[in-house]
Amino acid sequence: MLAIVGLICSRLSSNPYVGTAAAPGQLQAGLLPSGTNSCAATTQSGPGAGTDVGRLACGFGILRSRNNGGYSNYEALQTEFRANNMFKQLTMRTGFTWSKTLDNVSEIFSTATAGNTLFAAQNPFNTGAGEYSNSGLNIPFVWSILFNEQIPFFKEQHGLVGHVLGGWSVSADYLLGSGQGYTPLQGNGEALSSPFGNVYDTNWVLAFVGADVARPFAGSSSAPANAVGAFAHDACASTAVACTTANRTALAALPVNTLVSINALNNGAITPVTNSQVRYIMNTASAQTIFGTPFGNVSRNPASDAISNIVNFSVYKNMRLGEHATFEMHATALNAFNHFNFGSVVPNLEFAGVGSFGADFANPKVTAAGGRTLFVGGVVRF
Repeated sequence: MLAIVGLICSRLSSNPYVGTAAAPGQLQAGLLPSGTNSCAATTQSGPGAGTDVGRLACGFGILRSRNNGGYSNYEALQTEFRANNMFKQLTMRTGFTWSKTLDNVSEIFSTATAGNTLFAAQNPFNTGAGEYSNSGLNIPFVWSILFNEQIPFFKEQHGLVGHVLGGWSVSADYLLGSGQGYTPLQGNGEALSSPFGNVYDTNWVLAFVGADVARPFAGSSSAPANAVGAFAHDACASTAVACTTANRTALAALPVNTLVSINALNNGAITPVTNSQVRYIMNTASAQTIFGTPFGNVSRNPASDAISNIVNFSVYKNMRLGEHATFEMHATALNAFNHFNFGSVVPNLEFAGVGSFGADFANPKVTAAGGRTLFVGGVVRF
């Protein structure tokens, strides 16, 4: 059993918006301790002059900083078996790792897909426990095996038959691993229009992130992984959702607490659903009112993309060319069984049910995948 605790660099908002009576934020929403400092001066100096009213400090402007506030915890059971020159012909190595990696940020840059989907914390005042969850680097199960077998027949390569049938060897490796974690992402600012005020610091999000830092609300873990819902009055809040004029009118006529399927809406239908029928509920103004908080309760990296399943295979032929020279010919098949290993996953909730290449939430099959690749070559050594 192996356990490692480490520090990671993180990027965060260093001068977050707190709020004022005229322009409420987290303080007025009761999300921060009473008396939390905020800039009240209207006459300021420094790079943030005139823009810092309501922020944590005066004169600094909208700041993004890097620090060592990230931390991680890796625990694993690692096993391995090795055999060297077994029966004077076989070398083999196989290992299995069962592990769990937790952290509050996995990288300082966003990947916008699996790994470190979003670098920014949902709440700039809670970048520790509020973000601590499965790491984007968490690969729970990995099994690998590799071997090299030197065919024992006609090793001396005497005569024509020996030269043809001797000197052959084969090698292969196989990797089977869990998918990589990702965080469902809202890409069109649905959460920024919050009944709680400017709790997400809109200017900072627009300047440094470009997507909602808000995470969605949880539906049911037994619902399909790509099933997404939104409350009726906000279902068309994103321009990425395929809403017709007729659908907008029909949704506006429904009760505000009616949950509808984004998957169906992207296919032209309005389908009411229950919390148990969707995996995620989009974080919008209506959802925040209904759940009583602006912050989504879905943790970081609750889902994962496709597994890795790769076999590579090579055949070698060594032929002696006299006393001091040899000719080696080899043929290699990468991904020999042509199993598609998809590059990643689309994390955008707005694309649920779209079904197009590059635009279908939680469906790795709409991302690039490399097929079988063959190489043939030779080399003379003397």
